[in-house]
Amino acid sequence: MSPVIDGDPSQIHQVVINLVTNASEAIGDQEGVVAISTGTVECDEEYLRNTYVDDELPDGLYAYIEISDTGIGMDEATRQMLFDPFYTTKFLGRGLGLAAVLGLVRSHRGAIIIDSEPQKGSTIRVLFPATKGDVSIEQDEPIQEPSGTSSGTVLVVDGEESMLVMTRIMMEKMGFTVLTAMDGLESVEVFGNHYKDIVPVLLDITMLRLNGDDAFWELRKKRDDIPVLLLSGYGEQILSRQLLEAGGTDFIQKPYGNAELIEKMQTLLA
Repeated sequence: MSPVIDGDPSQIHQVVINLVTNASEAIGDQEGVVAISTGTVECDEEYLRNTYVDDELPDGLYAYIEISDTGIGMDEATRQMLFDPFYTTKFLGRGLGLAAVLGLVRSHRGAIIIDSEPQKGSTIRVLFPATKGDVSIEQDEPIQEPSGTSSGTVLVVDGEESMLVMTRIMMEKMGFTVLTAMDGLESVEVFGNHYKDIVPVLLDITMLRLNGDDAFWELRKKRDDIPVLLLSGYGEQILSRQLLEAGGTDFIQKPYGNAELIEKMQTLLA
């Protein structure tokens, strides 16, 4: 029987998307290869101690997802900064990409191993504790539309491309027409062109060019009744008092799954 892991499918999907996105960005405009492989490995204490999640993980069987690229690679200094949410390079992409990956892997009692050298590409292996026992596999519940909405336009604003894509897919499955923007300035422009049609806005708080706080008030200048779902990987404590007291807002922490997003949308649009 093949080993299985106990995990949240949407969150593991998010891990893979983030790693593939960053591998692609490491290659850039040059020709290259991104390879994805899976397997299992028996891990002892010494092996696990050399990973990026040293939480005294137990020895045993681990399933892994491995993403390799032929891109620019990383030196030791870059590897040490890789999961810092405030450290940004082209390879690291936008927003909380790899910081979110680290949090998700840690929450699954997993670990990360990175093999990379400058100009020699990178390989990132994500380990999850596996079991050989029987596990009942439950089918995902179908996505349903939030009550009271069957159509309409939503604006999704997120500086992290992988989260933007995932959220757009979720919202389209709910029945919405989706507009997207990747920074605050772009969100103001898109909203200005479609503000009469937009039902809610999903707004990332941490973005380049114009941060979410400032973008929020620019949107409210155009339409002061627009419902806004605020997004952040740092938790609700990052929100200013003015945002918390603005009314017509709610908050969801990244990364999130289908069920959590549906619940928030129901509350926001009730």
